[in-house]
Amino acid sequence: MVTQSEELKRLSEVIRGIAEPIVQEAGLMIYDLTCRRNKRNVIIRLTLDRMEGELAVAHCEGVSRQLSAALDIEEPIQNRYFLEVSTPGVERSLRSLEECCRFIGRLAIFSFEDGSTVIGKITGVEGRKVLVTPQDGEPVELNFGEWRDAHLKLDLASALKKKEK
Repeated sequence: MVTQSEELKRLSEVIRGIAEPIVQEAGLMIYDLTCRRNKRNVIIRLTLDRMEGELAVAHCEGVSRQLSAALDIEEPIQNRYFLEVSTPGVERSLRSLEECCRFIGRLAIFSFEDGSTVIGKITGVEGRKVLVTPQDGEPVELNFGEWRDAHLKLDLASALKKKEK
């Protein structure tokens, strides 16, 4: 007997296969895709990303329309579904060394199991170490994976300075 968890994992893989060409054609990539079930419906959450440039609501709307039409044709879901298409947001998680490299120069928060945090700008990546310069201290090297959570932090002061220029 197939468990609900296994069924949703299989469904996620099928939907990813349908979504991938649509997302790539839009010049985007899949950041995350999850499926969950409530009492009557399947909820599909597709999070998009863009390697360069801004990701706008219009991108999400376009992919949502095209994917919804494709799902209606392919019919991988037997009952009703809700499709949610979004971006990772400005305070997105940092899940890989590649993402840390991509966001060099940005403010980030790294949280550790002991409750401590390091807040600073990502200044580099060397091997499996992420270099972070806290706002009030010396640069530190953080081994990838030694933190519990890492995500970007909106640096409002820097954003306002850029806007004034």
